[in-house]
Amino acid sequence: MKKFIVFALTAILIVSFSAVFVSAEATNVAAGKTYTYTGVMKDDAGNALYPDANNKLTDGVTGEKADIGYGSPVWVGINSNSTDTVDGTNTIIVDLGSVTEGITNFRFVAEEVVGPGIGKPLSVEVLVSTDNSEFTSVGTAEGEILIDAEDATDVTNGIYEFAIPAAGEQSAQYIKFIVTHDKSWVFVSEVEVYTGGESGDPVSEDASEDASAVSEADSEDDTSPAATDSVADDDSEAVSADESKAEDGMSTGVIIIIVAVAVVIIGGGIFIATKKK
Repeated sequence: MKKFIVFALTAILIVSFSAVFVSAEATNVAAGKTYTYTGVMKDDAGNALYPDANNKLTDGVTGEKADIGYGSPVWVGINSNSTDTVDGTNTIIVDLGSVTEGITNFRFVAEEVVGPGIGKPLSVEVLVSTDNSEFTSVGTAEGEILIDAEDATDVTNGIYEFAIPAAGEQSAQYIKFIVTHDKSWVFVSEVEVYTGGESGDPVSEDASEDASAVSEADSEDDTSPAATDSVADDDSEAVSADESKAEDGMSTGVIIIIVAVAVVIIGGGIFIATKKK
């Protein structure tokens, strides 16, 4: 009987600690969330060039090798010559819906296609706020290659990831990405905000290396990438709001309670078993 009690208590402890590890999984809390951004460039008829549609930047779809260029609808174009550009920078502000605790990492995915004037940002800075008024900077990144375009004409062409650790867990509702331009255009496919995991170790989404060949850039114009044709509406299905809000693990408070109860039960069991000897 004593062995059974010890076995049962040990099992409870294992389950409790397993819950801790499950809760530590990284979750992109920006998925499906709304946002505002500056840098929209319009043609002579007033139509936005390379526009946003259906919340492309938080739909969970990052660019793949086949998307490199200016023709894929996965990209949102941000231009340094827009009327709301300030000192060569534009902003994207994501509203998480409510103050979210335990934010550990941020991720920004953009591309570089030098020929048509699409450059990866010189830098991306992340700031956080609880009221959309007072923002605090948490870090800046210069970007690392995520998918190489394998383009012999310009070896810098490809998709870049800007990973910014939160410098300790942050609490915020509004996340501001400040984009500093290198060329006229920045093409962005996704912005992400993570809770869980370790600060400084964001979860990167796997990009397919089996995608078809890179689309070619025809224009050399540095103020507008290639032709001014509007990008087709994004046919990719967005991540559903319900899925994006699903929690991957239990809250920290619940985990602490479970662990505490397990420790008390085990301690009590050991004490009782000892007294009966």
